[in-house]
Amino acid sequence: MNTLHLTTEEQGVYAKLSDALREGWDVQTEMGTYQDSEEKFSMRIALLRLHDSKLLDFQKRAVGLSSDQLASLILGMNLKDVEDDDLAELFFAVGSSVMTSVIGGLLPKSKTDSDMEDISALAAIRHSILQSYSHDE
Repeated sequence: MNTLHLTTEEQGVYAKLSDALREGWDVQTEMGTYQDSEEKFSMRIALLRLHDSKLLDFQKRAVGLSSDQLASLILGMNLKDVEDDDLAELFFAVGSSVMTSVIGGLLPKSKTDSDMEDISALAAIRHSILQSYSHDE
């Protein structure tokens, strides 16, 4: 069984997916929370050290955007060929709120096992980010 860390709201969306997509997943409630500050968020975006040209463009466009706008920008990007190091840097910088919006945008559109694996990876990253934030407080 693969673990899928979902918020209560995401679990409601997940429950509406087909039985075939839900098969094989152990859904755990994401209990982590974090209230980001504008200063910390802006600093993380400014300090991003990216190499991929798509993400460098994202970094320029991200300045001053809201969480929902950033999530929309990410959802509109093809990240399949982006190196794992750049993705890790990006997801840590945008933080858990943006990650939640991205997951919320992808989950209802899920049609394949591959889609669910992508969501699982994003949820695991968000879970790790939330755990790391809890150690900062």
